[in-house]
Amino acid sequence: MENEETVEISQEQLDVLFDFRDCLLDLVADVSKNEVEVPPYEVIYNGVIFFARMAFDMAPSEEVARETIKAGIETAYEEWVMEERECCPNCSVTH
Repeated sequence: MENEETVEISQEQLDVLFDFRDCLLDLVADVSKNEVEVPPYEVIYNGVIFFARMAFDMAPSEEVARETIKAGIETAYEEWVMEERECCPNCSVTH
C-alpha cells in the first residue's frame, strides 16, 4: 500500500489468523464435497466477493478498501510463488 503503516501484530494474533485461514480451507473443502457439486473456482469467486464486500463495508474509505484488497492479492501471489507447487487436481497442469 502506498501509505503503508507498520502494524505490530503479536504471535498470538498471527496464530489466530493462521487458524482462520485453515478454517476457510476446510469450508472450501466442505462446499466442494456437497451433494450439489460446486466447482472450486466458483467457491473462490464467491469468497473473493464476500471478503471484498467486507473490505468496502469496514474500511474507513474506498481507497483503503481497494488498497487492502490489492495488498491481499499481492501477498497471496507472493506466498503462492514461494511454495512448491504440485499438479493441480482440477486441470492436470503443474503450476
